[in-house]
Amino acid sequence: MRATDGKMLDLLLRQPLQEGAVTELAQEDGEPMWAALLSVAASGPFDALLDTGALLASAGVSMQEIVKHVFKLLQDNGLVGARFRGVTYFDDRHRCWLVADVAGRRLARHESPLPEAETFVIYDDARCRGADLKLRPDAVGLVTLGPGLCKDKLMQGAGRLRRLMHGTQSVRYAAPPDVAAKIRATCGLDPPAALGAVHVMEWVMLNTVQANQAGVLEWAEQGSHYALTLGAPERALQPELLELQDFYSDGRRRQPAPSIVQRRTRHAAAERERGRRVQDGDGTPAAADTDAAARAVLSEVERRGALMGEGMEVLSSLRGLADGGAEEEVERDLRAAAGLERLPDAIAGTLALAPRELAGLPWSGRVWCTRNFLRAADLAPGGAANGYLRPPESALALQSGDLVLLSEREADAILREMRRAARPPASLLSVPFVQRAFERGEAAPLLACGAAAAGAAAGAVAGGVGAAELASARLFAGATFYGGREGVVFGALCRLVAGGQTALVEDMIAARARSERFSRSDAEAACDCGALP
Repeated sequence: MRATDGKMLDLLLRQPLQEGAVTELAQEDGEPMWAALLSVAASGPFDALLDTGALLASAGVSMQEIVKHVFKLLQDNGLVGARFRGVTYFDDRHRCWLVADVAGRRLARHESPLPEAETFVIYDDARCRGADLKLRPDAVGLVTLGPGLCKDKLMQGAGRLRRLMHGTQSVRYAAPPDVAAKIRATCGLDPPAALGAVHVMEWVMLNTVQANQAGVLEWAEQGSHYALTLGAPERALQPELLELQDFYSDGRRRQPAPSIVQRRTRHAAAERERGRRVQDGDGTPAAADTDAAARAVLSEVERRGALMGEGMEVLSSLRGLADGGAEEEVERDLRAAAGLERLPDAIAGTLALAPRELAGLPWSGRVWCTRNFLRAADLAPGGAANGYLRPPESALALQSGDLVLLSEREADAILREMRRAARPPASLLSVPFVQRAFERGEAAPLLACGAAAAGAAAGAVAGGVGAAELASARLFAGATFYGGREGVVFGALCRLVAGGQTALVEDMIAARARSERFSRSDAEAACDCGALP
C-alpha cells in the first residue's frame, strides 16, 4: 500500500470534487440502465466513459448501437462541433480502435484525421486495462461502479487518464441504485446522503478484502501443488481441459444407475480399507465411531417412532409438543446419541458465527445439526467458524417435519443402516436437490432411501419438511438462488429475512465465501421484497 497502490489511492482521494463525486443513475420512464448511463456521460463535462463496472457489457447492446445513441445525446446537448467531432471506441469485429465522425464514417484510429483528444472516448470493460489513448490535458473521466468492484480494477480504469498525477485530469463516478445502496450501507450512511470519493474507496477496499479471502483456498491449492511437485516434475502433469463444457457445464449430469452403484461400491470398499489402515489409540478402526453413531441415531429414531405410533413423529418432544418423563428421556437420549443442537442455538453457541446478530434471524427451530456436522474444524476458544462451515448436503427428514443436518460420513453410515432396515423410520435427503422437486411437486423417489415409494409426491418424500425448514437450511448453506421468485421456498425466505436484514444475509453468504453470487440473486431480491410475495 506504500507503493503504486498507495499512490493511486492518494490520487483518487485528492480529486477536486469529493462530496457528490458519485452520480446515482436514475432510470426514467423505464429506460434501460445503459441508456441512463449514457445520458449522464454525454450531458456533463465528461470526455471519456470508463466502464470498469461492466454496465455496458452486461446490457447486451452492441457497440454500434451505443455509439449511435451517444451521437444523438451529444447533438441534443449541443456538444457536437463545439467540443467533440466524433466518438472513439473499440470494435470487436475489426479488433481495433475506431473513430466515428459526424458524417457517419468509421475509420481505424491510425487512419482517422481526428485525434482522440477531439472525440468522446468509450473504454469498455476489457479496455479499462492496458489501453493508452491521448485524451485532453484537462479531461474528466466518468468511471462506472459495478457490483463487487475491487481496488485493482478501479485503479486500472482511472489510470487511463495519464495526467491524474499532474492534477490536470480528474475522475468522477456513476453507480446504479443497488450499488449506491451497498456503498451507503458499507459507510453507514442514510439513503439521502451524497456519496464522495472516500466512500467509494471504503467500499472498494472492503470488496477487495472479501475477494482476497475467497481466493485463499485457491491459492492454498496452488501452493500445495507447487510443494508436492517441487523436485518431482512427474507429479506436475494434470489433465488437459480443452472443451468449453469442461469449464462451464453443469456439475449435475445424467448417468446410468448401474455405473453410479458400481462407483459407490468401490468408494465404500476404499473407505473400509482406509478404516482398517487408520486406527485410533486403542486399535479401533476409525470408521467404527461413525457407524456406531449412525446406528445410535437410527435406534433412537425407531424408539421414538414406536412411542408415537405409525406417524413416526420422532422429534415431537424436541419441539415441545409433548409432556411426560418418557418424552424427556427420549429427548435426552437422542441428544446424547448424535449431539443434536438446534440450528439457531448452534449459530449462537457452537459455531459462534460473526457477527453475533446472525443468531437473531428467525431461523426455523425444527432444523437440527449433529455434533459431527458442526465440528468441521478445531477452533481457538472464542473463535468464529466463518469460513470453516460444513456444507449441509445430506439431511434426515422426519414425518414430523424436522430436518437433521448430517456430516458426509454420518450420511454414508446411515444410508447403509437404512438399506438393512425393513421399514426405515426417516428419509435421507440431498438438500440441494430436494428443493427442485419440492417446488415442482413432482414424483421424486430417488430423493430418499427406503422410506419413499415409487410415485410418491415430493412433499411425502421429504418427510413432511416445510418450506421454512428448507429455506433456513439453504440460507445456512449460503445459497443465493431458490428456484425462482414465485415458489413457496422463496416466500419462506422473504419471511426469514424480513425487516431490513440485508447486511446479515450478506454476512451469512460471506461466511460461505460466496459473496460474489449475492448481487441480483434471489437472496438479494428476498431482502428487498419488504412484504410477503
